[in-house]
Amino acid sequence: MLALMLAAAIAAQPTNDATVDPALQACRTKLAKQVSGDISAITADASSETRGWTVIRGSMRALIGMGDAPAGSARTHHLIRADYDFTCWLKHNQVKKISVNRLH
Repeated sequence: MLALMLAAAIAAQPTNDATVDPALQACRTKLAKQVSGDISAITADASSETRGWTVIRGSMRALIGMGDAPAGSARTHHLIRADYDFTCWLKHNQVKKISVNRLH
């Protein structure tokens, strides 16, 4: 059990190194497609690299607008601020998998 905890602590790298920023930008492009709004803020909370895989865990905030109004009706414009947690898996700087969870 102790070995598992130590391995997890070693694998989680600080997110301020130069390799995380380009990976986070690649993830941001794919995350924008998963969320029905514009991403206003995104941060990487933890990252790890193992055997060519880079895993980034973080949080983001998106501004979600209301859908289109029915024909003949006026459209009101409201934005909803939605917070998410995400995990992004990259291999050779290509996004292979994304997990997004909305926080309530």
